[in-house]
Parts: sequence; structure tokens; C-alpha cells
Amino acid sequence: MTAEGAISLALAGNEHADRIGRALNHLIQRQHPDGTFELSWSRSHASAIFRSVRALRLARSLELTNVRPAASRAVERSTDLLRATQNPDGGWGHLPGSASDEVSTAFSLIALTIAAPAAHREAVARGIRYLASRQLPDGAFDCPTDEVGPRPIPYNVPHGSLGFVLTGLNFVASRGRTPHFA
Repeated sequence: MTAEGAISLALAGNEHADRIGRALNHLIQRQHPDGTFELSWSRSHASAIFRSVRALRLARSLELTNVRPAASRAVERSTDLLRATQNPDGGWGHLPGSASDEVSTAFSLIALTIAAPAAHREAVARGIRYLASRQLPDGAFDCPTDEVGPRPIPYNVPHGSLGFVLTGLNFVASRGRTPHFA
């Protein structure tokens, strides 16, 4: 949630730079040594990683020089983990070592693309090939959802995974450039 808050505040440019800097420092402090972050409402480490990488890249785009070196190291730890845990089929699973799924693969593609598209070109290409191999004839994906939360009401969004996959592919196609990362 901290990462998403920082990303939202960045829409106002440097207006909230101090708050964003504090949020990024919080993320850096909360990163686990292996490059992961708390799972929160997700089953996939890649979900927390891509959101955190998006936020941590704000240190560069907003010129938060006091946070930039630590943010760069945090991004590198996360992307090193993603590259090391890519499955032989080209995808990623919810957790390192688990079977590949389309949603975790899309989240991983977002993180790698935002971090450094050229440096992760081969891993991204393998991930795209995995997604292409899993797409059904009607364009959908039959994959496990990334739905979990601290509430007693179960929910099901049958096409939610398609949205995540399309978002991941959009980030790759745009090389991670969104209005606040341009």
C-alpha cells in the first residue's frame, strides 16, 4: 500500500517529494534481504515487487537524491531475485520455486521492464513467450487468481487475471513508460 500511495502522490510531480521520500525509505527498510517485500493482499511475491519497483523508481524520476542510491540497490535486489527465480518455461510462480502462472509472470515483466528494459531483455522475452503459450483461443488465460485479503468475504473476479496480464504486456510494449515514469 505504501508503494501505491507514493505512486499516486507522484502524479502531482515534486509537490509531495518529502512524503514520497519518506515512503520510499519505508519500502527500502521493509525489503527482505532476498529482494522480496511483505505479500500483503497478494499470493505472489512479484506483485509486491513490481509495485515497490515502480515506487522506488520515483527516486530517479523525481530527483530524490537522498534516497536514490538505496532505492537503486533495492530495485537491483528485487530484479536479481526475479531473474534468478524465472522458471525454465519462462514464467514465474507465486513464490520462488512454485509453478509458473500468468499473473505472477505479468507482475515480473512489469518489474523487470520498469527497472531496466535493456538489461532484462532476455528474461522479458522468455516471459512473453510463456504468456503467449498460455493464452486460450478466445484470448483469455486460465490461471490461478491472485486474490487474498484480510477479510472473511471470499471474492472471485474471473477475468481479473486477464487485466493483470494485459497490464504486464502493456508495460513491456511501452518499455515501462507511463505518465509519471516518462
